[in-house]
Amino acid sequence: MTVKEEPMELIEDVSTSTMSYINRRWGAWFYAPGVILTILIIYGTYYFEDTELVTLPLVWFLGGYFYARTKILKEFMRQFAVKNGFEYFEKDIADMQGALFEKGHSKVASNMIYGRYNNRRMRFFNYQFSTGQGKHRRTYDHTVCELTLPGIAPNILVESKNFFDFNSFKKPSQKEMPLESAFQNYFKTYAPEDFDIETFELFTPEVMTALIDRAQGYDFEFIENKLYIFRQKIITKRVELHSLFYLAQYLIITLWPRVIRLQDDIAAIHAVRKKSDQPLS
Repeated sequence: MTVKEEPMELIEDVSTSTMSYINRRWGAWFYAPGVILTILIIYGTYYFEDTELVTLPLVWFLGGYFYARTKILKEFMRQFAVKNGFEYFEKDIADMQGALFEKGHSKVASNMIYGRYNNRRMRFFNYQFSTGQGKHRRTYDHTVCELTLPGIAPNILVESKNFFDFNSFKKPSQKEMPLESAFQNYFKTYAPEDFDIETFELFTPEVMTALIDRAQGYDFEFIENKLYIFRQKIITKRVELHSLFYLAQYLIITLWPRVIRLQDDIAAIHAVRKKSDQPLS
């Protein structure tokens, strides 16, 4: 006879729900072995000076915690998908493009959510990559929202000046754009040569004010017919994930008509560049 797990609670915070899951589902079966291991290792260290297994209790507790956390994070993303009428896939082959996905190695996309807003395609997912090897290896986790644009956009990059974000995704072909000083206190904006006017068309004072209010800590990249909104962290709070969704909704409503209006200008610049054998981005 199989034991059916009870439905999970509504997850407001992954960390809080992880501890609730451990206490409710595992309880003493989780804590007792860890305590016993700790006592045995203290005994062995004191009487036999055996320190080889001193980290074993830590491995037990951390391993169990992160196993439960991964399970809760999947459920957290699934609940977000269900609430908004979207589809959830634990893993998927994601046709991603852009500077974020060109960096590093050991790349993994997970917790894929597909949906639409105002009939515009979007998807949310967690993304991880690593740089370096051995003791110099560093792993970076991101939460990403991808929006499909109604046409081709210039390859514009907006990087947050978040102190804890140590990666830059600027390309050699991009130059820094002198947007309003208030906006530049929080973000750096880069665009290809000859796309100054198009950048100002997209980033009006209204849009810059909205990004200052709603999007500090996020990076943005327009590439081909995609807009990526991403942040160097895994979002684990429901209110924060919904804030990202509302930001995406605002950008869909605000930027879509502007991208459509810019199509002729962008096509003309690309045509001139093609004739002169210049790179398009």
